[in-house]
Amino acid sequence: MLILLHARDLIEEFKGDIVHVDYRLYEQLHEAVHGRVNVIEMLLNEDGQSISVDKLKEAYLAYVELAKSVGTLKDKLQDAAVPPAVVETSG
Repeated sequence: MLILLHARDLIEEFKGDIVHVDYRLYEQLHEAVHGRVNVIEMLLNEDGQSISVDKLKEAYLAYVELAKSVGTLKDKLQDAAVPPAVVETSG
């Protein structure tokens, strides 16, 4: 976590230089680091010193349910799909 916070600080410190060279690079770095910091902060114990095993399990179970839902939706969409029309060519 400390490394990510340090990386976030460095990105902000050199934002002007990075943007001057490539704004998209800055956006990608900013989003990647901030996203990881947010995930870790969500998983921390209330003391903020370690990852909560319970929160980690909850996140895992939520991810598993999301994956199942996406699979179910994919199956339903495939079942409801209209087969492509057969085009006959005269020749």
